[in-house]
Amino acid sequence: MQRRLRRVTKGLARALLADKIRVNRVTVGWVPTEGEIELRSRHMPGNSGREFLEKVSAAAPLGRLESVEDIAAGVAYLVSDAASHVTGYELDISGGLWI
Repeated sequence: MQRRLRRVTKGLARALLADKIRVNRVTVGWVPTEGEIELRSRHMPGNSGREFLEKVSAAAPLGRLESVEDIAAGVAYLVSDAASHVTGYELDISGGLWI
């Protein structure tokens, strides 16, 4: 799936270059939001979503799951003038989860 998404991102970026439209993609892992905790609790009988995400967080390559703020900072960079020549790029904000 990741390979297919990478091809789509790069293909769209190539197709829209003439119009000076940049196409980038952000990949994230699990973000321990209240909604994610509720979803995990509903679909994992006998285990709370909070406990599950705590275990995943402890085992995460960088020692924690990403936060909403981590993702917002990456997106803010991609839409800023600092990234004015960035296109066809995948920004992985998963703390190493998808490497």
